[in-house]
Amino acid sequence: MKYVDAWEWDPIDPPSRPVAGIPPTFVNGKIYWMVDPNLGPVSARCEIVAFNVDTEEFEVLQGPSCTHGSGHMTILELHEALCISYSDQRRNTVNLWMMKDDGIWLMEYHIVLDKLAENAAPLAVDPTDGRILLNTGWSLGYYDPRTAAFETIYTKGFPDLKFYPIVCHESLVGPLN
Repeated sequence: MKYVDAWEWDPIDPPSRPVAGIPPTFVNGKIYWMVDPNLGPVSARCEIVAFNVDTEEFEVLQGPSCTHGSGHMTILELHEALCISYSDQRRNTVNLWMMKDDGIWLMEYHIVLDKLAENAAPLAVDPTDGRILLNTGWSLGYYDPRTAAFETIYTKGFPDLKFYPIVCHESLVGPLN
C-alpha cells in the first residue's frame, strides 16, 4: 500500500481469494470486490473480498445466493450499504441485494423491464421518492418500484457506441495542501 505523503510502499498480504474483473466499491471504510468464481472453489453464494482501509486487512465475506455465468453482476453502494446487482438479460430482470447491519443479505428490489442489455445495473436510489437510477445498457432512467414504471431520461443515439454512465462520489484521498 502506498500512502500519499510517504515515500515508500508498505507491503501487505494479498487477499486469500482472486478478485473478478468487476469494478469495486467503497462502503463504510472498506473497499469491496467480487471474487472470481472461475479461479478457485465454486460456492452457491457469491463471495466478496473486503479490504479494511484502517486496519489494512482483507477478509472474505459470503454474499447472496447467485447463479454463476448466466448474468451480469455489479457490486455497489446504495443508502450507505453494500449491494450486489444481478441482471439477467434472458429474463429482462435485475435483482438488487442489500447487506444489512447483521451481515444478512435481503433482496430489496426485483426489477422487470421490457428490454435489458447485458451490463444493466442500478446506479443510485433517489432519497426523496425511492426511484432507482438504472442503466439499461442503452438508456438511463428512473425505475419506480411502487408502480414498476420506467422513465427514460437519456437514450444513446449511436448503437455502435458503448454506454457507461457512472455516479461521481467523493474521493478516498483528500487534496494535498
